[in-house]
Amino acid sequence: MVLFQLPLAGQASWLLPFAAVVAIGLGMDVWRRRQMTAFHQFLLFWFAWLGPMLVFFSIAGFYHRYYLSMLAPAIAVLVGAGGAMLALLACSGRRTMWLFPAALVATYAFEVWTACQYRASFSPVWPLAVGFYGLGMVCLWFAMEGREHGRRIVYRAALIGVLALPAYWSLTPVLYGTNSTIPYAGPDLQRDRGAPMPTAGMPDGQEERLLRGETGQPGDGARRWQTSHLLTALVSYLEQHVGEAKYLAATIRATEAAELMLHTDRAVMAMGGFGGTDPVLTPKKLEEMARNGEVKYFLLSGEGRGNHELVQWIQTHCKEVPFSEWNGGQKALDGGAERREMMLYVYNG
Repeated sequence: MVLFQLPLAGQASWLLPFAAVVAIGLGMDVWRRRQMTAFHQFLLFWFAWLGPMLVFFSIAGFYHRYYLSMLAPAIAVLVGAGGAMLALLACSGRRTMWLFPAALVATYAFEVWTACQYRASFSPVWPLAVGFYGLGMVCLWFAMEGREHGRRIVYRAALIGVLALPAYWSLTPVLYGTNSTIPYAGPDLQRDRGAPMPTAGMPDGQEERLLRGETGQPGDGARRWQTSHLLTALVSYLEQHVGEAKYLAATIRATEAAELMLHTDRAVMAMGGFGGTDPVLTPKKLEEMARNGEVKYFLLSGEGRGNHELVQWIQTHCKEVPFSEWNGGQKALDGGAERREMMLYVYNG
């Protein structure tokens, strides 16, 4: 199952083995009672949430890792409420006494295995320590048979241990930073410092090329633009010259439009959707909007890759605004890379 393989295993799959044992326990409890209680229906609802998503993420050809966050609500409920059910079942009869320890063993084992796969950026000492801790909790659980208070303490301590590695993983974006466009978690962020990683179903690097609408190397115009402090100067220039146009500017990709929208109250149009390749507009429609005064300025990055027909229309019917006119007097970095990568065009009719 792809969710139990890298790089997805370290995202939202940590507690799936526990949820799997909860499913077994739910079935056994319903069979034992010969009826389905409101609590059983509650758990069944969350399994109905989780099941289709597991199927989708196991067979889908392409998705980003952060999509797996949709699994989190169901897993959280099933581990919390389902764990309590397993603990009660483990104390209610020999047929079900193995359920809670089995959930612990399966979950601790999977977590240790997953964490050890990141030994290039994460010492295996810590996951092994968690594994031995879990083994100790299982032994204590059996040692506390017949002692209700003792088992309650072991139950809580065991679940705290189960959450240790996922908790560290969830903190890694805060500790090391992550890619804001395609976020993910893991100790490899310390090494990559937010550099995007391959996504399930995609060959290495294809995800990033899709996001840029090109096949070039990382470090596109939008990234240079954000880091070279030209954004403030560009927004100021556009607000002074855009007039009554509906849109402050139009870009090919949504990633560039988003940066502009975050720094102004004006609307910005992404002509090619998220990746720049969506057929949102035709050249004819764009020309109509420009003539009607809805859009006046066009911002192209790089060589305008992503929607060649729109780029060609802009370059043919619009005039490029000199870089020195809108850069706010700042010098271009990287040998004039910003000038080459970020080009502003104006439509004058």
